[in-house]
Parts: sequence; C-alpha cells; structure tokens
Amino acid sequence: MSHEEFIDEVATGATTQPEVDSIWLTRPSVKPIVLAVSFLVTLIGLFAFRPVMFIGLVAVLAVSIAWIGDSRTESDELPLG
Repeated sequence: MSHEEFIDEVATGATTQPEVDSIWLTRPSVKPIVLAVSFLVTLIGLFAFRPVMFIGLVAVLAVSIAWIGDSRTESDELPLG
C-alpha cells in the first residue's frame, strides 16, 4: 500500500479492495456428516471395541479421499481469473 493510498483511506474511511466477480461454493453434500459420524464411530471403537475403531478409520479415510477428490474436481471447473 502506497503512502497516498493510506492517506486517502484514513481521510475517507474507504479501503481499496479488489472487486470479486463471484464466490465459489461447493455443491451440497452428505460427506461432512458421514465424516463426522465416522469420527464418532472411531472414537467409540477406541474405548469400546477395537474392530469398530478400525471400521471407523477406514470410513474416515474413504470419505476424506472422496470429499477431497470432489473438491478438486469442482475447483478445476472454475474459470481462471
């Protein structure tokens, strides 16, 4: 920020922000809920029954990979600035 921009900002109270054409939001998905439930199953299995913990860990890994893959696919579809 140059000296003149700072003085203008202090005098007028306005900041010079770049304009945003659009905001990117992901499509609605159940993956966050499934991930949270998988974490819960993992924690319950940690204290109750070890095989349930491993099932939860596999589910956490699978849902995380799927969710990240979906996000990467959606972000690749965005137009470049």
